[in-house]
Amino acid sequence: MKSIKVLGLAAVATIMFSLCGCSSKTVLENKKGERLEPDQIKVGKTIKFGDYHGAEEWLVIDIDDGKALLLAEKVVDAKAYDDDNSDWETSDLREWLNSDYLEEAFDDSEQKALAEVDGDRVFILTLDQANELLDRESKRAYATDYAIDNGVQAAKTKASIWWVNTPLGTHKAQCIETSTQNSFIIKTKKVKEDNIGVRPAVWVEIG
Repeated sequence: MKSIKVLGLAAVATIMFSLCGCSSKTVLENKKGERLEPDQIKVGKTIKFGDYHGAEEWLVIDIDDGKALLLAEKVVDAKAYDDDNSDWETSDLREWLNSDYLEEAFDDSEQKALAEVDGDRVFILTLDQANELLDRESKRAYATDYAIDNGVQAAKTKASIWWVNTPLGTHKAQCIETSTQNSFIIKTKKVKEDNIGVRPAVWVEIG
């Protein structure tokens, strides 16, 4: 009798699972738009997630404790770091990424999959993270047409310059710029310069 009850419960669970549309697949997709299983998400892969004016491809640069760290493959927009201060906690860039950008780039299910780290659901890499997690090719980022239209320092045939969260003094922060020779240089810019590129990063729950 007990075995019959167990089988019955299992059958009910299977039916409920199928009715609710539950799946082991994540909100992340491959380039064909197919949902990925957690074990298909690997460091070095390019995946699709969200959409900000056509910017929907991300590089998987780390996986840790059931979460994947994603970096926008392209520079998505041009923004100042802040009007006057290099403190990330109070910066205009942090505020924009975690409000306007977040709402525009991700739907409700995608936002629910974002892990919050140090109060941020969207952020930019530090220089140390970029050096540790990115190779020279990954450091090179071309800008989207939207970012170019918004004045980012780039051209369609040249890589863009993009902010990293590494302040220098009160009014300056660092950026990464790459050349077509696959080399890169670190530049220091005033935080109020509004033609510097932004490459958002997010931690996504993948189970």
